[in-house]
Order: sequence, then structure tokens, then C-alpha cells
Amino acid sequence: MPQIRKNLVLSLWIVALTQCVATFLFIISRNGISHTSLTESRAIVRLLDQPDGFVSLLYFVSVIWIILQRRKLRNRSTESLGYRWHRIVLGVLYPTTIPLFFAFDIERLKQVSQENPISRQQLRSLKTSWIGYSWFATSAIFFEFGFFDEVGNVIDYFTIGPSNMTDPTRYALKFIDPNQVFSKLDQYSMHLWAASAAYCVVLALLAFSSWFYLRYLRKANTVAVAPLSDKKNARYRTIIAISLGILFSYSSISAYQTETSDTRAINTPTSTNIPNVAMVDVLCMNLQDAQNLIQDQGVFLSRSKDASGQDRNQIYDRNWIVVGQNIPAGDAIGENEVVLSVLREDEIDEKSECFGKTN
Repeated sequence: MPQIRKNLVLSLWIVALTQCVATFLFIISRNGISHTSLTESRAIVRLLDQPDGFVSLLYFVSVIWIILQRRKLRNRSTESLGYRWHRIVLGVLYPTTIPLFFAFDIERLKQVSQENPISRQQLRSLKTSWIGYSWFATSAIFFEFGFFDEVGNVIDYFTIGPSNMTDPTRYALKFIDPNQVFSKLDQYSMHLWAASAAYCVVLALLAFSSWFYLRYLRKANTVAVAPLSDKKNARYRTIIAISLGILFSYSSISAYQTETSDTRAINTPTSTNIPNVAMVDVLCMNLQDAQNLIQDQGVFLSRSKDASGQDRNQIYDRNWIVVGQNIPAGDAIGENEVVLSVLREDEIDEKSECFGKTN
């Protein structure tokens, strides 16, 4: 049991590596097929959710392992290791550096005999390996690629609508022209499969570098020649981990194929009209409730404009009242067609039909 616990993190990194490689090969095989529409591109991006989440979790667990390992070995120094200012500053500016510093401490502590501890100054003079810098570099690239998931969120918005009425993407899109977003997404959707493949490469590099580096950090505590039984157990663990990685990737790829082949999948709302959707009467409602009511009908994109002519942005929708709508109630509406004219609640004129009747 202790041996299983000792190798669990390393084995899970093999699972993640296999999963990333399998997903990468599948995405490459879809070149020229699955990047023809935004809906299919969305499926390609979301295909990465499973390996992305798995790798993120494993990275977090590895950081905890590194911190505990450093704590276990720190008695090899005659003084407390303390905290250096450059570590604190860099850690605040870029948190990914924190586990790197701890990993370097482990490397240095393992070079010191437990029977002959050395001072903190002597410990800091010891060299660290290039493997640690490689691990840090791939970790940094992985976290810098975090915006890739936001691309998937934007595609989700335009293909299936916001997940709820407080979706931050919905509010971000208030300040840009949705037509421009549509055109840009259509223009670059053909490249999303390539970006997804590149992201798989980054995930695979992080998985491999993490497995390699954690193995390197632990290696100094193992005997020079491993017993034959340990080698056999390691071989079995590797086979099991690779099999699990293939199984996980197969399940996510199967889900992707089901989604893209489903004839009921929602198409990208670039068309001007959505059938059977009628405009509702939102006069005298606050802008938030009006937008919610329109979205309840099945139209996710509606716009608002300042009725005073001052071209003010509606940041907090509940402070604005709808005093006009460009499409009468009952008429058919589509995405991005509804424009609501709004005024601040305290700007409603006494002659307006909304005076004293806002809700």
C-alpha cells in the first residue's frame, strides 16, 4: 500500500499524458472536416475540457506534494530556510513560480547529508537542475493558454446562449457590436482546430514534464538499483495508466462525435430570424427584466441604446427603464434585431406613459 501511494501521482500523470496525446491525434485527424462551422468548432474546443480539468487537478496535487516534501527534508539545514524577497515578489506577480522555488529547495536539500546539515547560505549556493526550469516553462505556457477556455465560453454563448442571466460574457458583449463578433468568429473558426491541437501539445508537455520532474525529485531517495519486483510493478502500473488514459480519451471523443452528429444541435444564430419567436411588450420595464423576458422567448442577443442621445453605456441594467422598443409586440424577432431605448429611472418625464408605472 505505501508503494502504491508513493507512485499514485506519477501514474496519474501517465494517464493525463496518454489522454492528451490521444485527443491531439483525433483533432489532427479532423483537419478539413470539423472546422467548417462554428458549432463543430465549439465541439472541438469543448473536447479539451476533460483533459484540461484532469491536468489542472494533477498540477495542483503535485504542488501540494512538493510543499510536503520540502517540509519533510528541511531538517537538512541548520537554519530555517526563511523567505526571500525576490520569491515573495515573483510569487505575487506570477503564482506559478511558487512551486518552482519549493522544488528547487528540494533539489538542494537532497544534495545534503542528513547527518551533516549545512547553513542556509551554503544551501542556497548549491546548484539546481535544468529540469526544474523546463517544468516551470511548460507550467507557465499552460496557464497562459488559459484564455483558450474563454474562447470556448464565447462560442458557447453564440451557439447555445448564456448559461444563466448573470453570465459575465453576456455583459461583456454589451459594449461591442455583436455583428463584429459573429464575423470574427466565422473568420477564425477554421483555425480553432489548429489552436486546439496546439493546446493538446501544451497539455502533453506539462503532463510529461511534471511526471519527469516529480520522478527526478523523488529519485534521490531511492536505491541505486531497484529490485526486479519493483520494476515489474512499475511496468504494470504504466500499462494500467496508459489504458485508463485511452479509456478516458475514448469517452470524451465519443461524446464529441455524438454532439456533432446530432441533427438537433443548435446552429450558429447568424441568420436574421428565428422562427416562432415573437417580440414581447417590455415597455416601462427595467432593462434587466426586459432582457431576461426576451431571452425567455429564445432570443439571446438584444441591444439597448441611450434614449437621451448622450450615448451612455448601460452598466447596471436595473437602473435603466425601457421607454421604447424598435419592434412592436407580436412581431417575429431574431438575434441582434431588438433595440431597446432606455433612460435612467430618475429621467422619466411626467408626460411619459412610463412615469410612475415602472416595474
